[in-house]
Amino acid sequence: MNRINIPRDDQRKSNVAPSPAWVIDNLGDVWIRCQCGELLALDHDIDADGNVNPSLYHEPGCGWHVFGTLEGWEPVN
Repeated sequence: MNRINIPRDDQRKSNVAPSPAWVIDNLGDVWIRCQCGELLALDHDIDADGNVNPSLYHEPGCGWHVFGTLEGWEPVN
């Protein structure tokens, strides 16, 4: 399974937003917009380079399963 780059978006939900994408809400929680457009809370580890571990798996759902890197990730100290 390949690692994909996931672009950052500024909106949690939008009918014109790209999928997949990631966002941070006003509480500091990270969300992933799946390739199918559904918004998923991200409770994974994110390293300093933005790599998400373990893999992202939308199950039950569309079955999207990838290793992801959050583009533009800035670690919180």
